[in-house]
Amino acid sequence: MNIDYYGHSSSAKVKAPYHSGCKPFTSLNLFAEAAPRYDYYWFFVTTSFSLAVWAVLEIFCMWYTIQSPKDRIATFSSLLGKQPPTSSILTYTFFLQLAMLPVVRILIEFLGAGSFMLTGALTNVLLIIGPTHEYLSRGSRNGLSIGFCLTNVACVIWTFAPFSLGAVVLPKIFDQTIMYVAGVILLGHSVWLTTVVASYPPKTATKGRPIW
Repeated sequence: MNIDYYGHSSSAKVKAPYHSGCKPFTSLNLFAEAAPRYDYYWFFVTTSFSLAVWAVLEIFCMWYTIQSPKDRIATFSSLLGKQPPTSSILTYTFFLQLAMLPVVRILIEFLGAGSFMLTGALTNVLLIIGPTHEYLSRGSRNGLSIGFCLTNVACVIWTFAPFSLGAVVLPKIFDQTIMYVAGVILLGHSVWLTTVVASYPPKTATKGRPIW
């Protein structure tokens, strides 16, 4: 499981990175090309489908962030001015996606076979640890998501458990004691952050606007 989002948090005070969707697009092509060469092996087929869904969600999030005035300003005002023009946003988006392509390809070349699983595991670790300071400093659920926290708990299990995808597909790396120890530590961390967010007051609803 590897989750990325494009845009900003629901709190106008907190801006999140404008992420590249290059990884799912690149990986989708690689797995889709590999599937027929290996008699449509289940892992290649299911991973291709999952990445296609991921890519569609990336495109939707990009579109939603750009077309929503509130989201557009919250995401881009610090980069492109108080009223960021659509042309500048599209230019920024184009070059960001283009620049991320060599990053993904270089990682594939550096890591070789299993690079998708390895970068996916690293991404999940960063998703679990990265928001720690933000969660502790927020003080309320505004801009946060318990669902995202629970997803990170699932990410740990999916990445590090003995029955995880990594242990099945790449046991040489993932089926090791050190990886299981890392999984236990990260599972505890993700559960702790979930309890932190759950302990905050509920999100404040505004009439005419969805709570998320």
